[in-house]
Amino acid sequence: AMLAEPALRLFPVYLDLPGWARWWKRGSRGARLYYVLWQSRARRIAKQLHREEAFDVAHHVTFASDSLPAGVVGIRGLPAVWGPVGGTFPFPWSLRRWLGFRGFLLESARYLVAGVSRAMFGKRAARGASVVVAQNYDVAHRFASQTPIVELNIALDPSLEPSPRGSSINRDGRLALYV
Repeated sequence: AMLAEPALRLFPVYLDLPGWARWWKRGSRGARLYYVLWQSRARRIAKQLHREEAFDVAHHVTFASDSLPAGVVGIRGLPAVWGPVGGTFPFPWSLRRWLGFRGFLLESARYLVAGVSRAMFGKRAARGASVVVAQNYDVAHRFASQTPIVELNIALDPSLEPSPRGSSINRDGRLALYV
């Protein structure tokens, strides 16, 4: 689309946290905390840039999580797309006996933390977005008052699907695709 429309102006802006905060980027333990801090800084920068450039739209591409903040969503005068987002779903409690006591506690804590985080960040982002894109119908139901659209956060264009015919790898006509 960009090649077909040369008048489209896109200017990437690199943004990172100060050096003292980047140590969180190591490993997965601090990734979410880093993300929350980064979104706060991104919001300040986006507000400033929007005042200077008057953007037409912002699109928050996320960890695909509806329980983390979205910096560009809710900026006055800036329409925003939020998503595709997904989220934590409750464990089927009928299967709790296979979790054991420790697993049951961990699962309960995970669900509680995600719920509180979703209430703090996700609901605010959904209310502030012009368009909410949900990964599936369960998430769409969660944000039904914002009339979300449903799109997978990962998809394969059918025209790109490999054809098994004539393939030396696939002689019996079956095809498996792993992502």
